[in-house]
Amino acid sequence: MKRASGFVATLDRELAEIRDGIARELPGTDWEPIVFAGKLGALADLHRRFNELVLEEFGLTPVEQQVLGILRGGAADNPGALARATYQSAAGMTRTLDRLEARRLVTRRPHPEDRRRVAVGLTRDGRKLAERKLRVEVAAWESLLEALDPSLRRRLDSTLDPLLEQLAAAGRSGLDESA
Repeated sequence: MKRASGFVATLDRELAEIRDGIARELPGTDWEPIVFAGKLGALADLHRRFNELVLEEFGLTPVEQQVLGILRGGAADNPGALARATYQSAAGMTRTLDRLEARRLVTRRPHPEDRRRVAVGLTRDGRKLAERKLRVEVAAWESLLEALDPSLRRRLDSTLDPLLEQLAAAGRSGLDESA
C-alpha cells in the first residue's frame, strides 16, 4: 500500500495523536470512528475552501451560489423548497433571497396557481451569472479530478453513497422540524 505524504500524512499523524491521547484516558474504546470522522471533516473543510477560492470572483455566499444553481436547474421555485435544498431555515432563506433580489439576480412574485405562495425565479442577469459560475466550477473540478483514475472516482462515488444516506437520515429529523 502506498504511504501517505504531505497533507494526508500530517492529518494522519494529528488524528493518531488525538486518538492515542484519548485512548490513554479511556482505554478499551474504539476510536477509529473518530479518526474517520476527522478525515471527513478535513475533506468537508477542504471542499468548502476549494469552492470558495474557485467562486470568489462572483461575490456570492455559498448558499447564494446554491440557490442560483438550484433555480437554474429548475429543482425548486419557492422559498420553502429552496430552504430545504440548502439546509436553511425559512428566515435564513428569506434573507438570502433578499440579498439576491437586491442584486437583481432573482425575482419573487405571487405563485401563478396559489396566491398564498411565492414563486422565485432567476432574472436575466441571474441566469447569466449562474451559467458563468457553473462553467467556472465545472472546469475547476475537472482540473482537480483529472489526477484521479476514472475507476477510482466511480468507486469513491459509490462508496460515499451509503455514508451520505446515513448522515442525511441522522440529521433529517432536525432539518424537518426547522423547515
